[in-house]
Amino acid sequence: MTNQWMELIPGGVSYWNSAFELIESNSAFKSAFVAQWDSTRAVHFSEVFGKPNFRQFESQLKSVLNHVPQTFELDAEHSDQTTHRYQITLKPDPTQGSHGFFLFSLDVTELHQASFRFQQMANSIEEVFWMTDPIKKKMIYISPGYEKIWGRTCDSLYSNPLSFIDAIHPEDRSRVVDAFAKQSSGLYDEKYRILQPDGTIIWIQDRAFPITNHQKKVTMIVGIAQNITNLVKNEQEIQARKNFLEAILAHIPSMIFVKDAQKNLKHSMLNPAGEVLLGLKQEEVIGKTDYDLFKKEDADFFQQKDRECFEHRQATQIEKEIIHTVKGARYLTTYKVPTFDLQGNPQFLIGISQDITEELIAKEQLELERARSIQNSKMASLGEISAGIAHEINNPLAIISSNIQLIQKFKTDPDKFVDKIAIIQKSIDRIIKIISGLSKFSRKSETRFFQPHSLMSLVGECLMLVEIKAKKHSVTISCEIAEDLVIVCDE
Repeated sequence: MTNQWMELIPGGVSYWNSAFELIESNSAFKSAFVAQWDSTRAVHFSEVFGKPNFRQFESQLKSVLNHVPQTFELDAEHSDQTTHRYQITLKPDPTQGSHGFFLFSLDVTELHQASFRFQQMANSIEEVFWMTDPIKKKMIYISPGYEKIWGRTCDSLYSNPLSFIDAIHPEDRSRVVDAFAKQSSGLYDEKYRILQPDGTIIWIQDRAFPITNHQKKVTMIVGIAQNITNLVKNEQEIQARKNFLEAILAHIPSMIFVKDAQKNLKHSMLNPAGEVLLGLKQEEVIGKTDYDLFKKEDADFFQQKDRECFEHRQATQIEKEIIHTVKGARYLTTYKVPTFDLQGNPQFLIGISQDITEELIAKEQLELERARSIQNSKMASLGEISAGIAHEINNPLAIISSNIQLIQKFKTDPDKFVDKIAIIQKSIDRIIKIISGLSKFSRKSETRFFQPHSLMSLVGECLMLVEIKAKKHSVTISCEIAEDLVIVCDE
């Protein structure tokens, strides 16, 4: 028998007799198995592939002699003394009946190793790998992760390729089934919930890609389903916190704004209270700088404080600042907080401003009312002590009057004349002090001028006004104050 036609076939090709002895083979088979053997003697199947393989597959060898083709895989020692994996196909010889058969060997070592590595990977990760025919009538492969995520066996899916749909949450099922049509185009990417038998809900991200042949016909759909439950929970928690913060920002009565330090301090957020204060909608503010929104002098001040805040890398409080809005000038107390990215670069400036305009107006009104009340109290007190003060003034006036009359008698006596003048001057000083104290007490001052004063002098003037009433009620007032004590006040 010639082996010329065998050389045309890729892979190993050999012919065996009914005693399972090698009769002929192509060069590929010889180089793999019998390159160093003596071709003058018959070589048995067990010598080529090993006795264990012969014993294991002897029934298949006998079946092919009965005209039943066979296919199986075995591990055999290669001529380079390494073990390879082969796919063996046995075909009966139609010309020799049960006296011979052909053996086709294909080295699938690399494919087997790749399959083994894939199986190891699929078994060790939680993602679910799956392969189906384009119309999902056959489940070609499903990784073990399916049982953990779906809570169903892989065998059940092989038996019924569409049984996985039953585990999809009822609220998601129709949407996911409708999206199956996208799998052949590579556009399938769906998030949905799996309802496990015990009621546990698992979130899945399922993606699929088509496999095509040389004619660009889709022959298989492969996909991967990933458990994203923790990711979804994190997203839900983040969204809940975001909603919570937005609710606070929406209802807090103070203006809150954010500026982007990496975009020339352009505004990136303004809460509803800020919209009311400025008379502008958030969309009218976002993307604009202070110079686009306010007077230049206002914007200069705001930007200066912003940059100082970043320069000092700490929060800053501005007790009082003026801002000119479409509604007019307003006074604010503002807190500015700088934020930085992971590299320490300026990121955002967060501002909280409280409108204190009405508070300032109220304080000014309260101050006016307080001053008016004090003045009225002074005038009332002045009325109460006026009679006593008149008496105090009458006493020195009487002394002045009597001494003026006596002066005429002592014109020729200088010593007595000087004494009388001193008594008159002392009485005049007494009157001046009373009138001066009365004038200071009743004075309504719009402005205050603070300067150092002797504490003893101030207390003495006050006592002079009240001691009249004190004497009337037999009250003695004593005061001991050091002469060098000074107080800074408005006289």
